[in-house]
Amino acid sequence: MSEGKIQKYITATDLITVDGHVVNKIGTFQNAIAAHAHNIPFFAFAWGRDDSKIARDDIEIEERNPAEIKLALGTPTTIDSINALYPTFDITPPKYVSGIVTIHGILSPYTLNNYQTW
Repeated sequence: MSEGKIQKYITATDLITVDGHVVNKIGTFQNAIAAHAHNIPFFAFAWGRDDSKIARDDIEIEERNPAEIKLALGTPTTIDSINALYPTFDITPPKYVSGIVTIHGILSPYTLNNYQTW
């Protein structure tokens, strides 16, 4: 990104809220921040939005069991006494999203509620 070799950042999504928050695998939010810092537009592909998820507060992020994370192919990668949070998804706020690619075309994350269905 810093070398100017990327013109657009495009990602899939696991969920999009009605108010334009993008939920995807861990690292997506950090990539959106990096793209924003380098003036690279960030787009998310979506088959539809989740009408039961109006805003960020309606999203419950699944957490991985630490036992899954502390092993690689059955070999411990850390000591048992180290604790941490292991979310499986992160949430990118609409201010970092240039557009949502939908069946209606590319939409602003701020106007998704203007469409009754996708």
